[in-house]
Amino acid sequence: MHINDFIRNFERKKIVEQINEGLEPNERHIILPIKFHDATIEMCNKQREVQGVLLCLELAESKNLWVQSMINIGYGTNFSVFADPKKCQAVEELTRQHPYIKFVDFHIHTTGTGEAYYNSFSTGDIQGIIKSFSQNNNYKHVLFTPSSILTFGIDRPKFVIKNYKDIIDFEKLENKFKGLLAVQ
Repeated sequence: MHINDFIRNFERKKIVEQINEGLEPNERHIILPIKFHDATIEMCNKQREVQGVLLCLELAESKNLWVQSMINIGYGTNFSVFADPKKCQAVEELTRQHPYIKFVDFHIHTTGTGEAYYNSFSTGDIQGIIKSFSQNNNYKHVLFTPSSILTFGIDRPKFVIKNYKDIIDFEKLENKFKGLLAVQ
């Protein structure tokens, strides 16, 4: 198999048009609230790239990942972004303390990154994904661009947006993340 076998590309316009459609029962979904979708559009229109994690609740009966929070862990230029190691450690500790939380890495390609990368991961992105995947076969990654959303994962997750309220109180978990970060 080739890495491209694990990547899916979704046009933002089509995702928004399908907001009221149901979820396919035999597919794994990464489900993002519309408020976070709107935030990613704003981030894509900035000049610097963002790297972060989507904190998700995985419902056992469906294996779908319901995004509850977005945490930015690094910023960069139009062509590279690096995570803050302290923030990465805090995310890992948070998920260790709360095993029902799964995280999905994400990053942003901005308008400054260039249209050539609106529909694809860059070579550097692919190298990082391969490294993370070699350490964890369940690794997932989402790339937000001005026109597309790409997903990576062995189960080829489908990306959808829905209008839903938080399933659990992630504000408390975000505060706990900040507390873990302050301790380090």
